[in-house]
Amino acid sequence: VLNGQSCVFEDSAGSGKKLDLGSISDIEITAQDGWNTGVEYIYSPCRNAHDCIYQNSDYAEAMVYQTMPDDSCASIALFDETQPLYNSTLKIWKFEYHNGHNCTYKDGNRTSRTLQLEFVCNKEIEHELLFAQEPLSCVYQFIVATSLACVDSTDGNSDSL
Repeated sequence: VLNGQSCVFEDSAGSGKKLDLGSISDIEITAQDGWNTGVEYIYSPCRNAHDCIYQNSDYAEAMVYQTMPDDSCASIALFDETQPLYNSTLKIWKFEYHNGHNCTYKDGNRTSRTLQLEFVCNKEIEHELLFAQEPLSCVYQFIVATSLACVDSTDGNSDSL
């Protein structure tokens, strides 16, 4: 938890629906990149739990970081006040973070790494990172299946199992 922030998120569209990730806030979820051999991602919900020194100079404590085959790392996203958007039709919570280590495009322009993080309702799974990849330079996509993303229609809060 960062600066007193909780691990309860509210739909940024104002529906009143909430996503409570408190029960997984002390774990690490890891996955291999779907396209790049030897690239691994480590995700710590609701906290900046990982130290990463990028290219021997740029230090960050990260919520999500990437390790490379040469043991280097890059911060993909930092935990902050970002709130998700909830899609009630697809039962998906979507976060977008634009605060990772700087990344350089082939044309030489620089930007912060971006993480598109989705939590998909699956009442059969406690939590599993189904998909992790970098489909575009400096843009990362993660899909986490979890029962925590299943919203109760009566009170708007995550279902408890």
